[in-house]
Amino acid sequence: MTAEETLVIILAIALAVFLVLGIIFVSYLIVLARKINKVASMAERTVDHVESMVSNIQRVMAPAAVGNAIMDVFNRFMDKKKK
Repeated sequence: MTAEETLVIILAIALAVFLVLGIIFVSYLIVLARKINKVASMAERTVDHVESMVSNIQRVMAPAAVGNAIMDVFNRFMDKKKK
């Protein structure tokens, strides 16, 4: 066996090892990308739920704020009347 044949065998083995490692690495990247996609969609759903909750709270609190303003004006009017 000559030096060239030995070198070709060593390089072929190294190429096969790196090819297998590359395939494993790409498969892990695909799994990681799917997990990131799931996390992103869960975060988006959470943001949507929080947004709708805030909208509902605003809808409930708006009349309460108007009621507080009316009561404030009424109380000031009553305080001036007492004086």
